[in-house]
Amino acid sequence: MACDKINISTIHFFIVPLLTESSNDTIRQLVDTSALLKCRVVAFPRPKITWLRVDLITSAVSEVEEDGRIVIEMKSLAETFQRTHSTTLPNQLVVIHPHTPIIRFESALIFKSLMRADNGTYVCRAQSAHT
Repeated sequence: MACDKINISTIHFFIVPLLTESSNDTIRQLVDTSALLKCRVVAFPRPKITWLRVDLITSAVSEVEEDGRIVIEMKSLAETFQRTHSTTLPNQLVVIHPHTPIIRFESALIFKSLMRADNGTYVCRAQSAHT
């Protein structure tokens, strides 16, 4: 009796993170009060999201780190399966393979107690986990 061998290959498709929403407002809060900034991203798989701070005086850019007073949260909002999806972006075309899950993520930058030193411009940066 002959035995047939079957080879099964898996192809993994990755979706480059695409920022879909962010807090574009100027927030004016008193010292010692709380503040919240959010951004939303679609990607697959879970992207690496970092928050950057641009100093308004020196233009120096630094990565925001949690310290108990500053908290960074990230959660998955929803997962959908698209039959066919394509998005045209400046200088590139993103095409998503049929049945690739698209997952929406939200990141929040939370200041529990603002200090004058927190003054600056904050940027949400999403990167593929596979770059």
